[in-house]
Amino acid sequence: MNTTNTFELIFNIQVEKFEGKIRAISKAIKIDGVEINSKYDFRLSNLIDSLYIEGNHDIFTCRCGDPGCAGIDDGVHVSFDKDLIHWQVRDPMSTSGYENYDAWNAAAITIRYSFNKEAMIHNISEAMDSIKNKSYNSAEFLFNLNTYLT
Repeated sequence: MNTTNTFELIFNIQVEKFEGKIRAISKAIKIDGVEINSKYDFRLSNLIDSLYIEGNHDIFTCRCGDPGCAGIDDGVHVSFDKDLIHWQVRDPMSTSGYENYDAWNAAAITIRYSFNKEAMIHNISEAMDSIKNKSYNSAEFLFNLNTYLT
């Protein structure tokens, strides 16, 4: 019997108290209520691509956008089955440097998740809408948001 996991995309916005300017936007992915791979950044555009395109996706990455910089050798392998999205990820995700590649390759395990595609798309859409609909300095906010999300 296949069990489905719950997927949750979370955005947290810190706004300056008096001027209303955005101070920071942080994002996280939770699976079954637990934040995963919190020491890595993730690319929202790659996450969205993975909703529609099977294959390997560099969802988790270094803050600079290069997964190799963080020692991430394998991305998230995505496949579809009816109304489910399946993820396969290595744990630990990173080799922690190329000098440890053989040890990482031998020790890392593959973790599999299955998500209801409709629920996952709905959650991502709701998370994006929640930050787009905040009533901050809207022109500056949308510029910062669009820059951040790409």
